[in-house]
Amino acid sequence: MRTLRMKRTALMAIVAFAMCLALMPAKVFAADVSVTLGTTDNASAGDEVTARLVVGDNPGISTFAMQLSYDSDYLTYTGAAWNSSLDTDNDGTFLVTESTEDNVPYLNISAVFNENFESNATLVTLQFTVKEAYDTMPVTLENRDITDSSYVSADVSIVVDATAGLSDAEEVAEEEEVESTEESTEIASSGAQETNDGEVADSESSSALDDTPKTGVIDVRFVLVGALIVLVVVAGLCIRFLGKKRAR
Repeated sequence: MRTLRMKRTALMAIVAFAMCLALMPAKVFAADVSVTLGTTDNASAGDEVTARLVVGDNPGISTFAMQLSYDSDYLTYTGAAWNSSLDTDNDGTFLVTESTEDNVPYLNISAVFNENFESNATLVTLQFTVKEAYDTMPVTLENRDITDSSYVSADVSIVVDATAGLSDAEEVAEEEEVESTEESTEIASSGAQETNDGEVADSESSSALDDTPKTGVIDVRFVLVGALIVLVVVAGLCIRFLGKKRAR
């Protein structure tokens, strides 16, 4: 009798331990998401410029949080425009807030979607006014947290591309502006070279005369249901076996 009680106790302990294991969360794999920062380079004082945050390799994201810092000596933040497909009053919560740390201004960009955002597209466009001319837009983007459809933090890669998030017309204009700038530089360099050559020639004449986003998530519910079914079957068989043994 004592041996039977010990076996029952051991069986209950095993079942309890197995149930604890079944309740442990299944292993989850983070999704990969890319965010491209589209910049506006080669700007002059007074220009209205933008920085675009473009989501790529999008598995469907539920939350988005990033931080963009900028040099206030060159830029003044003026506003933001979210993707036109989003209803900012009904599709979730969308915020861009200004802050400063160690005298460096930055923008906190965050979104919580009522339904997953699944587009590979520009999520938000940040608008600035140029205070002083620059060649490369003085902005830096950092990830705070982006979660997939299961609210698991994604692995985020960030790249910079001056043409990202531009419309076709804007991209053509950007390319033409870059080409025009390069041509102007070449002309200026050529003029400077000709001037130098002329000065050398004059000098020689005078002397003659006197160079730049597996996802695999295991659904915990299926794991739990399967584990619990197995546990119930095993426990039933064990109890039945002990009952027959006791009857003998």
